[in-house]
Amino acid sequence: MEEIFDFKHVHKAGAIFNIEKLDWFNWKWQKKFHLDELEKIARETEETVVIETTQKDQKNFKFSSSANEEKFLKLRGEKLKNFCEKYMSEEIKKDPRLTKMLVTIEEKILREPKNINDNLDFYFNLTNYPKELLTHEKLGVDLNQAQTALGKALTALNNLKDWDLKTIEKTLFEIIEELKVKNGQVLWPLRSALSGLTFSPGTFEIAWALGKEETEKRIKTALEKI
Repeated sequence: MEEIFDFKHVHKAGAIFNIEKLDWFNWKWQKKFHLDELEKIARETEETVVIETTQKDQKNFKFSSSANEEKFLKLRGEKLKNFCEKYMSEEIKKDPRLTKMLVTIEEKILREPKNINDNLDFYFNLTNYPKELLTHEKLGVDLNQAQTALGKALTALNNLKDWDLKTIEKTLFEIIEELKVKNGQVLWPLRSALSGLTFSPGTFEIAWALGKEETEKRIKTALEKI
């Protein structure tokens, strides 16, 4: 920086020290380093893993087996834990589901690690949300559709022996196909029931992180509201 810096290019007028812009640059570079490290971890987990870069500069990792994917996700969560652990409450640190929860809010951790407790709160405290949260007019989800979707999901998820991300996703897509509805007509009410929030991580990820028992409990709570 000393070699390339030149005062000739510095103007006196309009100088702004923009903290938000600096935070943005910091987040972009932190994200890049993180994704590069994840790529290395993924290849160590499985040499033949397929890694795709999305338009939003994310990376999708496709493994040949659920076992390898779960192993990778655990390592991914451990890396995120090391990044934000000093800001965590003791309650959160002790939860055995922690690494899974962290993976679901990865972007927020990389951007604002200090807010980790607030961003994970919905996993520990389900708000007393109104039943209308389970509906979505544009997606065609009324209370009847929500009830049907939640009921089907509860039965299907209860029958699962393996609680891994791929199995959960496959099971919920089978319900969508069975009901012959759009993805959102099943995933919206289910995601709302599991998070109690308008905006949250994806349905599959939340169910996976919550665990089978808590997922079923939250779906039953939603059904009682309808």
